Amino acid sequence: LLFDEKHSAVAAIHSGWKGTVKNIIAATIQRMKAEFDTCARDLKAVIGPCIHFHSFEVGEEVYEQFKALDAFKSKGLPAEYMTSITDSSVKKWFIDLPEICREQLHDEGSLRQHSRADSQSESQRKDPDPDHIRRFRRP
Repeated sequence: LLFDEKHSAVAAIHSGWKGTVKNIIAATIQRMKAEFDTCARDLKAVIGPCIHFHSFEVGEEVYEQFKALDAFKSKGLPAEYMTSITDSSVKKWFIDLPEICREQLHDEGSLRQHSRADSQSESQRKDPDPDHIRRFRRP
């Protein structure tokens, strides 16, 4: 969620890995600038429940798409955002999706102290909590 208190504007983004690779965050901020005169440094951002690093295992083809992101090419994002583990001669990649989203917010001018991510991975939630936001997928 992006919130521009100054202009009473809110944007809800469902990024997922594909939206993150396509940088839907930048596109949303640009749209908010165009429609509401939003300034990225004024935005407050919350990254809701999502899959986190230790649960988000991806194949080589997804890893390559993340590796091609401008943030990785130009700034050399920290290695802990994408790590490989070799198990039984098979290389497995793990991606820290919420942290990559925070980097994309920062790249657009949002202040780091204005963004936060849900600290618990959606896949780690054991007991259903009716007061917690849930994601539902179509079968």
